[in-house]
Amino acid sequence: MKHHILVLIILSILFISCIVAPSDSGSSTGNNSGNNNGNTSGNQNNNPPSKNGTVTFTNNSDFDVNIYETFNPYVGDILCVVSAKGTKTVELQQSSDASLGDVFYFEYLIDIGNAKFPYWSKASSSGWKTAVVNENENTNIQIDELYNCETSSAYFLIENNTNSTIHLNNGNTTLIPVGANVRDLSPNGGCGVYEISKPVLGESAGITLNGIELVTVVKDTKKTLIPLNNEDVVAGNIYTLAVNTELRGETIISLKSVTPFNIDTQKKIWSFDEAVFDTVYSTPVMHPSISGKETIIIGTSQKEIDKVAVRRINEYGECLDSTGAGFTPEEYTCNYSKVVDFIEHEDGSFTMLLQNSCISPEGTEIELYVLVNFNFNTWTKNWSKYFSDFTYLDQSKNKMLLCNNNIIIVGGTVIEQNGHEFYLYDIAKYNIDTKELTDVIDYNDYSVDKYQMFTSAYCDGTDIYICGFKDWDDTYDTLSHKGEIWKYSLDLSTKELVYSSDRSLFFTIEGNGNNYVACGEYVDSGKLLKGFYVTKSMIKNSGSEVEPILYNAPKNYNWFEQVCLYGNKVILCGKAAKDFAGEKEPLPFVVAYDSKGNLLWENLSYTNYSEAITIIPNTIGTYLLMLKHKNKNVIHYVNADLLGNEK
Repeated sequence: MKHHILVLIILSILFISCIVAPSDSGSSTGNNSGNNNGNTSGNQNNNPPSKNGTVTFTNNSDFDVNIYETFNPYVGDILCVVSAKGTKTVELQQSSDASLGDVFYFEYLIDIGNAKFPYWSKASSSGWKTAVVNENENTNIQIDELYNCETSSAYFLIENNTNSTIHLNNGNTTLIPVGANVRDLSPNGGCGVYEISKPVLGESAGITLNGIELVTVVKDTKKTLIPLNNEDVVAGNIYTLAVNTELRGETIISLKSVTPFNIDTQKKIWSFDEAVFDTVYSTPVMHPSISGKETIIIGTSQKEIDKVAVRRINEYGECLDSTGAGFTPEEYTCNYSKVVDFIEHEDGSFTMLLQNSCISPEGTEIELYVLVNFNFNTWTKNWSKYFSDFTYLDQSKNKMLLCNNNIIIVGGTVIEQNGHEFYLYDIAKYNIDTKELTDVIDYNDYSVDKYQMFTSAYCDGTDIYICGFKDWDDTYDTLSHKGEIWKYSLDLSTKELVYSSDRSLFFTIEGNGNNYVACGEYVDSGKLLKGFYVTKSMIKNSGSEVEPILYNAPKNYNWFEQVCLYGNKVILCGKAAKDFAGEKEPLPFVVAYDSKGNLLWENLSYTNYSEAITIIPNTIGTYLLMLKHKNKNVIHYVNADLLGNEK
């Protein structure tokens, strides 16, 4: 009875969190476990039994597991490590109490980012099991699959990218990483995990939520505060901090990622090729759902190119539906329907902007634009609005947005004068309630035979921000084109140029609340293309003269196609090549920057593909990337974590 009471008392004070575990170097083979191991469960007398048995652990989980033979998993050495889906047999002294047996604790080693996080559950189904070890007998113990995990702690994952060792201090107290015996992180890639806990939650690595502002990185005796405050850190997250050294020798610490402590973050990374969409006529359009837990993809069906197909894919790669039907314009015979863009509404319907190659009732060829609201659940059309050859959208990205029940479409109108074609800024606003269309063409300057395009828009609820470019010279000889960002009132009656950048083209603008990022391509003095972006905060702090952030890919030419915001990070995808047309050795890439413009990571591993088209973050700490295949007429989707790792 005393033994049971002791077990219950100890278990009641343990909290469900990742625990401070010895490193793998502390693992024993099992042959030494009977001598120490902190084993108080079966060897409590001074003359332990000399008769031995064996225990075979079968690991049914997807994680490596540390085994402890002890009352308390916070003390004692590791008995053995059982690999994921593997087995391990160890020799142990027979149990001193044949009725109670020994207690074995399971510590799951969860891979998140580039570190292993030890996790112990208080649940008997996955946290521990008891078994009796008998002389000359083998005892089988099953380690159950771990389906979920929760933690009341937060964690720092520190990456040392400098040429010197570093360590962490909390005030004047030196911190030791979880699972380590020394304070220092090795140079050029060394990592350490530090637990952050409220004092009432139990043991921690020495950092509390009340003292995060005191944490410093120490490099060559110089201390640098981490860029986080108490209010920035939330239990259940892992905060990856990259430590780098600038050319001036200064230590720069940037928040690389905030990853949920969730086994699904790494377990559910996936990728697949899709042949349902025909990339000859239409590159599919991909947007996050309103809930943020699904990605909606709409494109042209390969089998029925005059219709459209919709796919809903959840964060774990499960295709919720795959339907190849859609809307065909009345009174027209159409060769194909190209999905320009779409918007999801709260009522479950979608408003799609379709570009149709059609034959009119009079028998003439026509490029017909249709704004149609369609319900894919009931296969009914709610309303539609036709536009005939009024806008030019071929160079655009994210051409539609919903702002206060108004649908905003940006692009360019084609004007012919004296045998020349001019492409002028164009905005169309369609009010869903009144069914009224407002078409605003900017006749600022059409005296030159060049493009003047709006390419993307963002609404913060108060104003509409529209990006684009003017005076584009597609030979890049004059370098006269300018990327521009305009702020329009909601009724489109007033406008203000908020930013202009010479030798630039803006392709995309995306935002979150009052913040936005616009990206595209920049031509340097050597006529090489570089991906570039600016943020609202950069413009606000430095005015229209702000220098954009430039990216140098390992090829001569590169540009950003799409941008998304994830927390304090800017994540962009694009295309690199050895010619500005993007046809010579094309390569898609993904890069991430922190809020200060420091490059966090880049991914250039998609060598079978020619272009990264769209990128969307998921709520489980991953992103979904749309890639165009080099040799196949398919689109490839890959789900990767926000550290840039993918399967």
